Amino acid sequence: MSGIVGIYRLNGRPVDRREVWDMVETMPYRSKDGKDVWADGPVGLGHLMLHTTPESLHEHLPATNSDGSLVITADARIDNRDELIGLLRLNGRGASATDSDLILLAYEKWGESCVDHFLGDYVFAIWDRRNQKLFCARDHFGVRPFYYYYKPGELFAFGSEIKSLLALDEVPNRLNEVRIADYLAVMHEDKEITELEEILRLPPAHTLSITLGSIRKHQYWELKIGEEIKLSSDEEYAERFRELLTEAVRCRMRSINPVATELSGGLDSSFVTCLARDIAKDRGDGPIRTVSLIFPETPETDEWKYIDEVVVGGGIEPTYVDGSELGPLSHLNEICATLDEGGSLSGGMFLMWHLYKAAAKAGARVLLTGTDGDSTVGHGTEILFELAESGKWYEFTREARLLLENHGGDEPNHDFLSDLGSPFKLVHTYAGPTLRRYASQRRLLVLLNAAKKISAGLPISALSILRMYRRIVLNSLFRREASSAAIESQDSDLRTINPSFIARTGYKRRLEALKKGVGGSVRESQLSLFKSGVFTSTLESVEEFAIPHSLKVAHPYMDKRLIDFALRLPSGQSCKNGWTRAIMRNAMAGIVPDGIRFRKSKASILNHVAKRLLGTESASLKREVSRSGPFCNVVHQEVFRSLYQDRFKLNGKGFWYLPFMASLSYWMDLRYGDHKHDIQLRFSELGKWNSTSKLLCDTTVN
Repeated sequence: MSGIVGIYRLNGRPVDRREVWDMVETMPYRSKDGKDVWADGPVGLGHLMLHTTPESLHEHLPATNSDGSLVITADARIDNRDELIGLLRLNGRGASATDSDLILLAYEKWGESCVDHFLGDYVFAIWDRRNQKLFCARDHFGVRPFYYYYKPGELFAFGSEIKSLLALDEVPNRLNEVRIADYLAVMHEDKEITELEEILRLPPAHTLSITLGSIRKHQYWELKIGEEIKLSSDEEYAERFRELLTEAVRCRMRSINPVATELSGGLDSSFVTCLARDIAKDRGDGPIRTVSLIFPETPETDEWKYIDEVVVGGGIEPTYVDGSELGPLSHLNEICATLDEGGSLSGGMFLMWHLYKAAAKAGARVLLTGTDGDSTVGHGTEILFELAESGKWYEFTREARLLLENHGGDEPNHDFLSDLGSPFKLVHTYAGPTLRRYASQRRLLVLLNAAKKISAGLPISALSILRMYRRIVLNSLFRREASSAAIESQDSDLRTINPSFIARTGYKRRLEALKKGVGGSVRESQLSLFKSGVFTSTLESVEEFAIPHSLKVAHPYMDKRLIDFALRLPSGQSCKNGWTRAIMRNAMAGIVPDGIRFRKSKASILNHVAKRLLGTESASLKREVSRSGPFCNVVHQEVFRSLYQDRFKLNGKGFWYLPFMASLSYWMDLRYGDHKHDIQLRFSELGKWNSTSKLLCDTTVN
């Protein structure tokens, strides 16, 4: 199952089946194994089939229940099938039940609370004829996307992609400048708005109930930090973690096609790959296919030696994608042929486009990824915050010293764990909040004592620590106002945005309301990340880049059972004896090669990006900087041009930000520039496009 659309005309006007078909036809890559629509009166549902699970082979959607009172369309993989079959008392009929069958039967039994019984990745919509209600739901973490448009008394429409909604004449196609500015200010906290006005996202773990006169949104689950798990040893914690991750991988390998894994050579992808290989071997499935990016021309970026450590273990059929000639601006025309939101062009997603293409070419329909492991099993360096807050300076300096030994300074060009690059930076970041509080409260003896204890355990003098906070002490003693440096720092995030845009939208106030403080415990920081908008938008970007290749990306680390467990772990299971991600490293024993298990850091593609931007993509970059168009209404054009002029002096952040701005400029001009009606539509290798589609693609950028 791979795509859904639907229409509910709230004015009672009958839905024309052709309207639903128009929505379906906007996403041809989701329907390799069939497509169909259903319509009755004011409601129409559509489905696009991409077979992945064995049950999906005999699934046909939209589907009705036995008496025709309910109709469902779904894009779902339900992982607790056996549990549901028992609760629904299907007995011998359960084995042949499709995932959508189970969802529909669960709705019949429990109504809207059916979502309380599901595990897995899903979006679905059920038309409840008796109650004249459309019920929609999205999974716990938002792995599967759900977009909708609502006009009271007129129309509710939904789809797996924004472009499906734009097939309807009533749905406006207007750029939402606020969302664009969100991306420029690196602020992704809003989980509902999109880059098009009036088109919204259903947040993760939410349902929608729509009737003729109302729409009701409900959050059915919230991730929380539960009671701490207490086991007797590190080995027991590791064993339980390994069991949960193995089950998460096994659930996502329920596929009729060869399963591939994204193997980067890091901890997360290597663990998933090795577990998948062992599961496949136990089932007699043959070798696991892997896809990996390599960079022969930039050794500091290349991780081939780590990838090879996994491959030589056997049971793997590898595919390598040479990223040497791939840059952030080199294939914009191909990528933007299907891209609904320009914000998805950030970071290294341009590389993932080619990785996903290679996975599909290798015959995979499902790609297991380790992308989210950093979230589920955090690095745990926040334990230093906890130790400093508690005044446990001996424990603080011991853990800090070991972290510096294990992780500090390995790859100076990479910002991974950059706060571990020097004792000074480490103390400033992790002890800083506590020491600043001592200084502002004029607890000078306590501050002096802390500085002495820190200097006794780390190669940094007590005097240099005190100098870091002398201004705060003086401000406190003479009762002066606090420095505005923090405010100025926040304002600097806005320097790339057009001042007139900031003024007319009150953007500073909005940014200030969403800013989060620094610090917090290991688990609080982890929970904050899971609840953040950037987490959701990242999962949506992965879907946007993978699905045009008829590929479903599966996220074993996004398993609800695993995350519930991770959020109840003692802090020491995340960082211990100077090793970040301690529980994962312990769980890997005997499965993942020790050369990977005890990796101290990971490579960055920064040097590769810089090389491309300063070399073969320099002309493309200049063109985007010089382009006039809708991007000028949002961006501060002078700042954009100055970044380009100073590109040879940029630091790591700048080398990410500049190509993102250039890509966004191209995307906005493509969609909303003056020449958009003159551009001939091209859909590359992805198939024919409906001639009525509003999506256009420029073919002029290399």
